[in-house]
Amino acid sequence: MAFRVPEDMFLAADEIACAAYIFGPEVSNPTSSDKLLVTTGANFISRKCLLTRVPGEQVVQDVLDILACHLTNEHKKIFKSPSMWYLPTIFSQLALSWTRSPDNLREQFANKYMDKIFVPIHDGNKHWFLMILDMNKDRIFLLDSAKSTSSNYHRRFSVETMAYFIERMFSHHTFYKEINHVVPRVSKFKIIKLESLLQQRKGSNDCGIWIAEWMKECGWTEDFDITVTESTRMRLAIDLVTGGSKLKKAEVTSKAHGYMKELIEKQSKLKTV
Repeated sequence: MAFRVPEDMFLAADEIACAAYIFGPEVSNPTSSDKLLVTTGANFISRKCLLTRVPGEQVVQDVLDILACHLTNEHKKIFKSPSMWYLPTIFSQLALSWTRSPDNLREQFANKYMDKIFVPIHDGNKHWFLMILDMNKDRIFLLDSAKSTSSNYHRRFSVETMAYFIERMFSHHTFYKEINHVVPRVSKFKIIKLESLLQQRKGSNDCGIWIAEWMKECGWTEDFDITVTESTRMRLAIDLVTGGSKLKKAEVTSKAHGYMKELIEKQSKLKTV
Protein backbone atom coordinates (compact mmCIF):
# COMPACT_ATOMS: atom_id res chain seq x y z
CA MET A 1 0.00 0.00 0.00
CA ALA A 2 1.11 3.57 -0.67
CA PHE A 3 0.08 4.51 2.89
CA ARG A 4 -0.27 1.83 5.55
CA VAL A 5 -2.58 2.37 8.50
CA PRO A 6 -0.47 3.78 11.39
CA GLU A 7 -0.03 1.39 14.32
CA ASP A 8 -1.60 3.85 16.79
CA MET A 9 -4.78 4.21 14.73
CA PHE A 10 -7.96 2.18 15.25
CA LEU A 11 -10.23 1.71 12.24
CA ALA A 12 -13.56 -0.04 11.82
CA ALA A 13 -13.91 -2.72 9.13
CA ASP A 14 -15.51 -0.30 6.64
CA GLU A 15 -12.73 2.23 7.24
CA ILE A 16 -10.01 -0.38 6.70
CA ALA A 17 -11.62 -1.29 3.39
CA CYS A 18 -11.77 2.41 2.40
CA ALA A 19 -8.09 2.89 3.33
CA ALA A 20 -7.15 -0.03 1.08
CA TYR A 21 -9.42 1.33 -1.67
CA ILE A 22 -7.66 4.71 -1.54
CA PHE A 23 -4.06 3.67 -0.96
CA GLY A 24 -4.01 0.07 -2.25
CA PRO A 25 -1.23 -1.53 -4.33
CA GLU A 26 -2.81 -0.68 -7.69
CA VAL A 27 -2.98 3.10 -7.17
CA SER A 28 0.06 3.68 -9.39
CA ASN A 29 -1.95 2.43 -12.38
CA PRO A 30 -2.92 5.56 -14.42
CA THR A 31 -6.51 4.35 -14.91
CA SER A 32 -6.85 3.61 -11.21
CA SER A 33 -5.19 6.84 -10.01
CA ASP A 34 -7.49 9.04 -12.12
CA LYS A 35 -10.64 7.41 -10.73
CA LEU A 36 -12.99 9.89 -9.03
CA LEU A 37 -13.62 8.94 -5.40
CA VAL A 38 -15.33 12.11 -4.11
CA THR A 39 -17.75 14.41 -5.91
CA THR A 40 -19.50 17.37 -4.28
CA GLY A 41 -21.23 19.81 -6.60
CA ALA A 42 -18.60 21.23 -8.94
CA ASN A 43 -15.74 19.78 -6.85
CA PHE A 44 -14.24 16.33 -7.19
CA ILE A 45 -11.25 14.37 -5.95
CA SER A 46 -9.50 11.54 -7.73
CA ARG A 47 -7.50 8.78 -6.06
CA LYS A 48 -4.40 10.62 -7.32
CA CYS A 49 -5.40 13.73 -5.32
CA LEU A 50 -5.99 11.69 -2.18
CA LEU A 51 -2.51 10.23 -2.51
CA THR A 52 -1.26 13.64 -1.36
CA ARG A 53 -2.41 12.42 2.07
CA VAL A 54 0.62 10.10 2.09
CA PRO A 55 3.16 11.35 4.69
CA GLY A 56 5.63 13.81 3.20
CA GLU A 57 3.45 14.72 0.22
CA GLN A 58 2.19 18.26 -0.29
CA VAL A 59 -1.59 18.67 -0.11
CA VAL A 60 -3.32 19.73 -3.32
CA GLN A 61 -5.91 22.47 -3.03
CA ASP A 62 -8.71 20.21 -4.30
CA VAL A 63 -8.62 18.41 -0.95
CA LEU A 64 -9.13 21.66 0.99
CA ASP A 65 -11.92 22.69 -1.39
CA ILE A 66 -13.82 19.42 -0.90
CA LEU A 67 -13.36 19.74 2.86
CA ALA A 68 -14.75 23.31 2.79
CA CYS A 69 -17.76 22.04 0.83
CA HIS A 70 -18.33 19.14 3.26
CA LEU A 71 -18.08 21.41 6.31
CA THR A 72 -20.51 23.91 4.76
CA ASN A 73 -23.03 21.18 3.93
CA GLU A 74 -22.79 19.64 7.41
CA HIS A 75 -23.26 23.06 9.02
CA LYS A 76 -26.35 23.72 6.93
CA LYS A 77 -27.86 20.39 8.00
CA ILE A 78 -27.55 21.35 11.67
CA PHE A 79 -28.46 25.05 11.51
CA LYS A 80 -31.25 26.65 9.50
CA SER A 81 -29.26 29.91 9.48
CA PRO A 82 -25.60 28.90 9.01
CA SER A 83 -23.08 30.99 10.92
CA MET A 84 -19.86 29.59 9.44
CA TRP A 85 -18.47 30.42 6.02
CA TYR A 86 -15.85 27.96 4.73
CA LEU A 87 -14.34 29.49 1.62
CA PRO A 88 -12.59 27.48 -1.11
CA THR A 89 -8.93 28.14 -1.88
CA ILE A 90 -9.70 29.90 -5.17
CA PHE A 91 -11.37 32.74 -3.26
CA SER A 92 -8.14 34.07 -1.72
CA GLN A 93 -6.21 33.41 -4.93
CA LEU A 94 -8.58 35.52 -7.01
CA ALA A 95 -8.86 38.20 -4.33
CA LEU A 96 -5.12 38.60 -3.74
CA SER A 97 -4.40 38.75 -7.46
CA TRP A 98 -7.27 41.25 -7.96
CA THR A 99 -8.26 39.42 -11.13
CA ARG A 100 -11.85 39.57 -9.89
CA SER A 101 -13.63 42.48 -8.22
CA PRO A 102 -15.23 42.21 -4.75
CA ASP A 103 -18.67 42.43 -6.39
CA ASN A 104 -17.82 39.61 -8.79
CA LEU A 105 -16.67 37.28 -6.00
CA ARG A 106 -19.64 38.29 -3.85
CA GLU A 107 -22.00 37.05 -6.58
CA GLN A 108 -20.04 33.81 -6.86
CA PHE A 109 -19.35 32.93 -3.22
CA ALA A 110 -21.47 34.99 -0.85
CA ASN A 111 -23.82 33.28 1.56
CA LYS A 112 -25.77 34.96 4.32
CA TYR A 113 -23.85 37.11 6.76
CA MET A 114 -21.59 34.94 8.90
CA ASP A 115 -20.15 34.88 12.41
CA LYS A 116 -16.89 33.20 11.41
CA ILE A 117 -15.20 33.06 8.04
CA PHE A 118 -12.41 30.58 7.22
CA VAL A 119 -10.07 31.62 4.42
CA PRO A 120 -7.19 29.30 3.37
CA ILE A 121 -4.36 31.35 1.86
CA HIS A 122 -1.38 30.17 -0.18
CA ASP A 123 1.80 32.21 0.18
CA GLY A 124 3.00 31.46 -3.36
CA ASN A 125 5.85 29.33 -2.06
CA LYS A 126 4.35 25.87 -1.34
CA HIS A 127 2.85 26.90 1.99
CA TRP A 128 -0.74 27.25 3.23
CA PHE A 129 -1.87 29.26 6.25
CA LEU A 130 -5.33 30.11 7.57
CA MET A 131 -7.17 33.36 8.16
CA ILE A 132 -10.21 33.22 10.48
CA LEU A 133 -12.47 36.27 10.73
CA ASP A 134 -14.44 36.53 13.97
CA MET A 135 -17.22 38.89 12.92
CA ASN A 136 -18.75 39.08 16.41
CA LYS A 137 -15.60 40.24 18.18
CA ASP A 138 -13.95 42.21 15.36
CA ARG A 139 -10.87 40.01 15.28
CA ILE A 140 -8.80 38.16 12.72
CA PHE A 141 -6.74 35.10 13.63
CA LEU A 142 -3.68 34.30 11.53
CA LEU A 143 -2.89 30.61 12.02
CA ASP A 144 0.45 29.46 10.64
CA SER A 145 1.95 26.01 11.20
CA ALA A 146 5.37 27.03 9.85
CA LYS A 147 6.16 30.55 10.99
CA SER A 148 9.05 32.17 9.16
CA THR A 149 10.73 35.47 9.99
CA SER A 150 11.44 36.06 6.30
CA SER A 151 7.77 35.46 5.38
CA ASN A 152 6.02 37.21 8.27
CA TYR A 153 5.53 40.51 6.44
CA HIS A 154 4.25 38.91 3.24
CA ARG A 155 1.76 36.65 5.03
CA ARG A 156 0.44 39.45 7.22
CA PHE A 157 0.12 41.69 4.17
CA SER A 158 -1.93 38.97 2.46
CA VAL A 159 -4.27 38.86 5.46
CA GLU A 160 -4.63 42.65 5.50
CA THR A 161 -5.39 42.62 1.76
CA MET A 162 -8.01 39.90 2.24
CA ALA A 163 -9.60 41.90 5.08
CA TYR A 164 -9.93 44.96 2.84
CA PHE A 165 -11.32 42.84 0.00
CA ILE A 166 -13.94 41.17 2.22
CA GLU A 167 -14.93 44.57 3.65
CA ARG A 168 -15.60 45.75 0.12
CA MET A 169 -17.77 42.68 -0.43
CA PHE A 170 -19.76 43.37 2.72
CA SER A 171 -20.59 46.88 1.52
CA HIS A 172 -23.20 45.38 -0.81
CA HIS A 173 -26.81 45.73 0.33
CA THR A 174 -27.70 42.07 -0.33
CA PHE A 175 -25.93 41.07 2.90
CA TYR A 176 -28.43 42.97 5.05
CA LYS A 177 -32.14 42.96 5.81
CA GLU A 178 -32.26 46.54 7.14
CA ILE A 179 -31.94 49.55 4.88
CA ASN A 180 -29.92 51.50 7.45
CA HIS A 181 -27.24 48.87 8.02
CA VAL A 182 -23.70 49.29 9.27
CA VAL A 183 -20.93 47.77 7.16
CA PRO A 184 -18.35 45.99 9.35
CA ARG A 185 -14.92 47.61 9.10
CA VAL A 186 -13.10 44.34 8.54
CA SER A 187 -9.92 46.13 7.50
CA LYS A 188 -9.77 47.62 11.03
CA PHE A 189 -10.15 44.30 12.85
CA LYS A 190 -7.33 43.41 15.19
CA ILE A 191 -5.03 40.78 13.68
CA ILE A 192 -3.99 38.16 16.22
CA LYS A 193 -1.05 35.95 15.34
CA LEU A 194 -0.69 33.21 17.92
CA GLU A 195 3.02 32.80 18.58
CA SER A 196 2.56 29.82 20.92
CA LEU A 197 1.03 27.50 18.30
CA LEU A 198 2.65 24.12 17.81
CA GLN A 199 4.52 23.91 14.51
CA GLN A 200 4.65 21.32 11.78
CA ARG A 201 7.64 19.04 11.56
CA LYS A 202 10.34 20.39 9.22
CA GLY A 203 10.12 18.84 5.77
CA SER A 204 6.75 17.20 6.52
CA ASN A 205 4.70 19.25 4.00
CA ASP A 206 1.89 19.11 6.57
CA CYS A 207 0.65 22.71 6.24
CA GLY A 208 -2.49 21.72 4.32
CA ILE A 209 -3.31 19.11 6.96
CA TRP A 210 -3.02 21.74 9.71
CA ILE A 211 -5.37 24.01 7.74
CA ALA A 212 -7.87 21.17 7.38
CA GLU A 213 -7.76 20.34 11.11
CA TRP A 214 -8.19 23.98 12.16
CA MET A 215 -11.19 24.28 9.85
CA LYS A 216 -12.72 21.07 11.24
CA GLU A 217 -12.04 21.64 14.93
CA CYS A 218 -12.09 25.38 15.57
CA GLY A 219 -15.53 26.52 14.44
CA TRP A 220 -16.85 26.76 18.00
CA THR A 221 -13.65 27.22 19.99
CA GLU A 222 -10.60 29.44 20.18
CA ASP A 223 -8.39 26.56 21.25
CA PHE A 224 -6.14 26.30 18.22
CA ASP A 225 -3.63 23.91 19.81
CA ILE A 226 -3.87 20.87 17.58
CA THR A 227 -1.36 18.21 16.59
CA VAL A 228 -0.91 16.53 13.23
CA THR A 229 0.39 12.99 12.80
CA GLU A 230 0.31 10.33 10.10
CA SER A 231 -3.00 9.19 11.59
CA THR A 232 -4.41 12.69 10.94
CA ARG A 233 -3.58 12.33 7.26
CA MET A 234 -5.20 8.91 7.04
CA ARG A 235 -8.31 10.05 8.94
CA LEU A 236 -8.79 13.06 6.63
CA ALA A 237 -8.62 10.89 3.52
CA ILE A 238 -11.14 8.37 4.88
CA ASP A 239 -13.52 11.08 6.12
CA LEU A 240 -13.46 12.87 2.77
CA VAL A 241 -14.35 9.67 0.91
CA THR A 242 -17.08 8.58 3.32
CA GLY A 243 -18.29 11.97 4.52
CA GLY A 244 -20.74 12.78 1.74
CA SER A 245 -24.36 11.70 1.48
CA LYS A 246 -25.49 8.36 2.89
CA LEU A 247 -25.99 7.11 -0.67
CA LYS A 248 -22.45 8.10 -1.69
CA LYS A 249 -21.00 6.60 1.49
CA ALA A 250 -22.80 3.32 0.83
CA GLU A 251 -21.57 3.30 -2.77
CA VAL A 252 -17.94 3.93 -1.82
CA THR A 253 -18.03 1.42 1.06
CA SER A 254 -19.46 -1.24 -1.26
CA LYS A 255 -16.73 -0.62 -3.84
CA ALA A 256 -14.09 -0.62 -1.10
CA HIS A 257 -15.19 -4.02 0.18
CA GLY A 258 -15.25 -5.32 -3.39
CA TYR A 259 -11.72 -4.05 -3.88
CA MET A 260 -10.59 -5.73 -0.64
CA LYS A 261 -12.14 -9.01 -1.78
CA GLU A 262 -10.23 -8.82 -5.09
CA LEU A 263 -6.95 -8.17 -3.26
CA ILE A 264 -7.48 -11.12 -0.94
CA GLU A 265 -8.30 -13.42 -3.88
CA LYS A 266 -5.18 -12.29 -5.76
CA GLN A 267 -3.00 -12.89 -2.72
CA SER A 268 -4.51 -16.35 -2.26
CA LYS A 269 -3.76 -17.27 -5.90
CA LEU A 270 -0.15 -16.09 -5.51
CA LYS A 271 0.31 -18.30 -2.43
CA THR A 272 -0.94 -21.36 -4.31
CA VAL A 273 1.42 -20.84 -7.25
